[in-house]
Amino acid sequence: MPRQELKNDLLYRFTIILISDNIFIMKKTSELKNAIEEMLANGDIEGIVNMSKHARGVVRTLIGMTYDKARASSWRAMDAIGRISAAEPEHKARNTVMRLLWMMREESGTNPWSAAEIVGEIVARRTASFEDIVPIVITFAEEPIMRAGAMRAMSRIGAQKPELVREFIHLALEHSADKDPQVRGYAALALRAAGGADAEALLEGLAGDSEDFLYYDGRDLCQLHVSDAARFSPKDYLL
Repeated sequence: MPRQELKNDLLYRFTIILISDNIFIMKKTSELKNAIEEMLANGDIEGIVNMSKHARGVVRTLIGMTYDKARASSWRAMDAIGRISAAEPEHKARNTVMRLLWMMREESGTNPWSAAEIVGEIVARRTASFEDIVPIVITFAEEPIMRAGAMRAMSRIGAQKPELVREFIHLALEHSADKDPQVRGYAALALRAAGGADAEALLEGLAGDSEDFLYYDGRDLCQLHVSDAARFSPKDYLL
């Protein structure tokens, strides 16, 4: 066979192999996504955690399923990421956190979706490993699009280790007057988790706030009054 024909034949064979590999990868990715979606719909978070021990791409797939905060499955996906990260080697969990923090930065050019909430879930389960992340995620409350998520992260972390978030009580107070009840609700949870006399005094101002916000209770989404959140205690947070 002439050299040029041989080169063309080899190029053709290589292209076919490449296309076949891509089709296989796409099929496996689709199968993984479908399996995870079904488990999220059924609330089988433990099943997803077990799957992550032998299947690649579970956390990446879950992150892509957290965009719609009006759906319980999105919150279950965040919950699952937190649980997976708690069980895996620290360097893998830190890589996930760093990727999420990059998504939250404007220069990343990506949609941060629920990045702040997910970081909060991971740090809440590994406070000893990620104390350095606490001020970073909470101060993202300065960005309106991430304000609710940062306040929720503060509440989740504070429920496990209040001393890590007490220096940010002033931020929770500021955002407890936000026009968005979702932000006010999480700010109330953050103040309650931080604890201390200062937080208790600030929570009194939310006692009459009867607007509703969405709250994930570890199983499903429910609606709470902001004033209900102000009465919560750390033991009410499910991990």
